[in-house]
Amino acid sequence: MKRIMILSAILFGGLTISGFLNRPLAAEPPTNARFGFFYSSLSPYGEWIEVNGGTHIWRPFNIPREWRPYSLGRWEWTDEGWYWFSDEHFGWIVYHYGRWYYDDFYGWVWMPDDVWAPSWVEWRSNDDCIGWAPLTPYAIFDFSSGLHYSRHWRAPEHYWSFVRYERFTRNFQHADFMNRSDVHRVFGSTHTAANFGIEHGRIVNHGFAPDEISQHGNIRFEQRMISERQAPGEHYARLQESRIEVYRPSPSELRQSAVSPNFRRGERPLSGDFQTDPGMLTPASGIGPDHGSSHVRSLHIQTNTAYKDRLNVRPVKGQQKEMRQQLIKRYERDRNSGPALHRFKEKTGRRD
Repeated sequence: MKRIMILSAILFGGLTISGFLNRPLAAEPPTNARFGFFYSSLSPYGEWIEVNGGTHIWRPFNIPREWRPYSLGRWEWTDEGWYWFSDEHFGWIVYHYGRWYYDDFYGWVWMPDDVWAPSWVEWRSNDDCIGWAPLTPYAIFDFSSGLHYSRHWRAPEHYWSFVRYERFTRNFQHADFMNRSDVHRVFGSTHTAANFGIEHGRIVNHGFAPDEISQHGNIRFEQRMISERQAPGEHYARLQESRIEVYRPSPSELRQSAVSPNFRRGERPLSGDFQTDPGMLTPASGIGPDHGSSHVRSLHIQTNTAYKDRLNVRPVKGQQKEMRQQLIKRYERDRNSGPALHRFKEKTGRRD
């Protein structure tokens, strides 16, 4: 009897282990669980919206019409390249993680990602001025192949912030930037700089060399060192002597949140159809010795122009007023209606 009991226990245990090993693995956590820290940190300064059947974006509150990413702050030359030191409370996240996109309805929105860089921008310059533009989710960084685009992309002129060289060391305000007509005039004469690379397991954004900028603008740069900050705060980095302290949460910290995510459902899809590849959502081992993930999730994007086409089509005479009022009401309902309404009037030629 004792032998039968032992054999039964072994058989039952084997079946249990076999069943456990053959059980389907749990699904990967959804994007909102992946970025719980971002959700709780950014919620006081903007709203989270779910669009395109599960894509989560963040949009800042109360921004002026002329606002764009990487416009309120200054550039610092560091041991990891050009670092954007923001004047905005949310800057320590949205200018060092993720990508920006301008949508005709929502305005400027940010899409999270877990890879840190001193800045995520592209650069252009000529003999008179230098400019930068936020990278969109079309720009994918991979540690084996570097930066590439999932589709052909050229940042529109309204993405760009151009300044004269002598102003490049300033703490920027909107008055420092060239207006749209000047940007249009000089854009064709500018050239790009190869900027992103990997050094000692860290992403660097070299952009244009400080010596090249100094020659044009008769200005000097002091290189600062980037060091780790142990706790986040409203002021994400503290400038001390020749050092910038930054907080870079680990992949496990990114998934933590003090509040339960609550995403508002968007009124319409983004004009860019962003879809995450679920095979890339698992946090990987660290970048270098201390932080980050070893790859960025892939983004597959298809352009959705249906809404833009609606704005560009002139309705028949009897429907003009009604359609115009309906579209304007949609923009006015939106909390960030200023830039979108301005864009609508530009596209349709309306002045009323």
